[in-house]
Amino acid sequence: VQLQGPAVQVLDHGATLYFPHGRRLRWAHEIIAIRSREAAESLGELTLPSEARAVSVYTLKADGRRLPAEDSAEKESVSLPDLAAGDYVVAQYLEPGDNGYLYDSGFLTPRVFLQTSELPVFQQRFEAFGWDGQSPVAQRLAGAETR
Repeated sequence: VQLQGPAVQVLDHGATLYFPHGRRLRWAHEIIAIRSREAAESLGELTLPSEARAVSVYTLKADGRRLPAEDSAEKESVSLPDLAAGDYVVAQYLEPGDNGYLYDSGFLTPRVFLQTSELPVFQQRFEAFGWDGQSPVAQRLAGAETR
């Protein structure tokens, strides 16, 4: 499938692990293909969610080199060095969270929108894991496809 646009989100994968003590941990892996100079300019700064901790954030150059993101104390975002058309932005991070009021009776995930209005998306996946065999119940809205 050939998606059109100055940039394409090649992968948007998130997995959330819920713990019985009321905490949760979300792992995210995102890859964006840069197809134009304008996209390289607009996506050259990446801001992670406020509580997130970067595992790996880098520019994957068209020739295979990995250039780590540059962090600066003066700003909340990280800079992706030498980003150009043909490159990829790769981000993996962990985001801790609280399970709200459902500590003993289940788990609750923030809303997951398996679509974005900003970029075309090639592959998107969300996974939730509970403890001791807890099975998630998914609520699908607006005619979302079931797989």
